[in-house]
Amino acid sequence: MLAVGVTALASVVACGSDGAEPPRDSTGQVLAPTAIDALDIHLADCFNNPGAESVEQVTVVPCAEPHDFEVFYSFQLDDGPYPGDDAVQKEWFDGCLAEFESFVGAKFDESALDVSAIYPTEQTWNDLKDREVLCSVTAIDGTRRTGSARNAGI
Repeated sequence: MLAVGVTALASVVACGSDGAEPPRDSTGQVLAPTAIDALDIHLADCFNNPGAESVEQVTVVPCAEPHDFEVFYSFQLDDGPYPGDDAVQKEWFDGCLAEFESFVGAKFDESALDVSAIYPTEQTWNDLKDREVLCSVTAIDGTRRTGSARNAGI
């Protein structure tokens, strides 16, 4: 779900949760790198590029460590029949872009960051009732960031 410009990080592939949960501090921040099911990613989690278009698992890492993505916004798509790949991609992009500037502190078209998302596939939509879109930021040039992009102004 990566290239220069707007990217879709990945769609989620149906998988059952194995119960793996990374160690977290009292604020919910990840304390150690941990492979988790993509459906178990939390808002504000940082993770590394899973290297696939469809994702079952990702490795979440503390945001203070180098990472490829930071989840900055989460929202639910409307219930009903699966709207189709093009409609889901438009909805994730519009929804994520609407929150980008307030999180990063810079306009999208002037930022060194790109927006990406993990979003439902037709399979997860139908089999798991998955409607969640997880919006994340990533460096346009592909470098790993250290720390949060919140109010970075870049």
